[in-house]
Order: sequence, then structure tokens, then C-alpha cells
Amino acid sequence: MSGERGIYNRDVLLRFLASVNRSEVQEMTSEHVFVDGVECKKCGRCDEVKPITEFRRCGRYNDGLDYRCKSCCRETSQIYCKNNPEKCSKTHKAYLRCVKNPACPRVGNKGAKFETFTCEVCGKEFRRLKSITDWLCEHKGYLPHYCSRECFHTSRCKSYKSPYAKDIERIKKEVGA
Repeated sequence: MSGERGIYNRDVLLRFLASVNRSEVQEMTSEHVFVDGVECKKCGRCDEVKPITEFRRCGRYNDGLDYRCKSCCRETSQIYCKNNPEKCSKTHKAYLRCVKNPACPRVGNKGAKFETFTCEVCGKEFRRLKSITDWLCEHKGYLPHYCSRECFHTSRCKSYKSPYAKDIERIKKEVGA
């Protein structure tokens, strides 16, 4: 096996693993291990051994995975946002500005695909990530109808009538008359 961290020949690794008892934890690289046939990695922050699916992809490191697990990344991100609220709010506002503005050139950044919808209450165009809308459609059976929480709550008021309900009433009057 190569002496460099994270770079190994697959055939050499397979021969090595075949010679070692698989019931034990087997060292694959300096960071990766096999536990009961599942490839795992030790988190650099919490020191727990977790499956590699619990680590985000990161091109900075030789193995292509972040050195912290997803839960540790989430915790450090929350701590950072508590300590630097103005930076986090600026970043979040910039993201929302870009997502809500259909003409923003940064939409397709990093391969993100957006779908444009029209709000049923105010008529504004708004965007949502295609992956999220696909998941909503597949698992929940609906697509987004409202651009914001305010529009959603407005639509739930008893006095509100959707444009579709207004059209239905107009057609009923025309047909009934």
C-alpha cells in the first residue's frame, strides 16, 4: 500500500482485506475503517467512528470527505452563527434575495437547478430548488403555491378567496345566467 494518506491501490486493498479477519475493525487508510463490512471514518471533532455517509463531500482532503461528521458541522455552524449573527444574517438575506429574484445570475451556481412558480395570493414569481420540489411532489404530493409565510397565512384566512375560487364563481354565474 502507498505511504500517502488516502491513496491506495484497490487490488492491494482487497488482497489485504481478504487476508484479515473481517469481524475485527480493519484499518483501510489512516482515516477509514471497515466495521462489519461498512466503510467508516473517525470524526476529527467528536472522535466517534461513523459510516462515511455521515460525512459531507469535500475536495480539500485526499479521501474526498470532510474531517468532521455532518452533526459536528451543524453544531459548529450554529455556534458560529450565534457568535457572528450579522455575518450570518447578511449571507442568508443575500441567498433569499437571489432565490426570490428570478433575474439573479447566480441561480445556477454550483449546479443548482431552480423551478419558478407563481404565488397564488400575491401573483409574484418565486423560486424553489428543483430537488426540493421533486421530493415534495413525490413524498407529499404537492408543489409550492405561496412565496412566503405571509401569503400562506393570508390564504388560510376565512375572508380570503383564491383566484381559482373567483374564476369558478364567475364561470358558475355565466353558465347559470
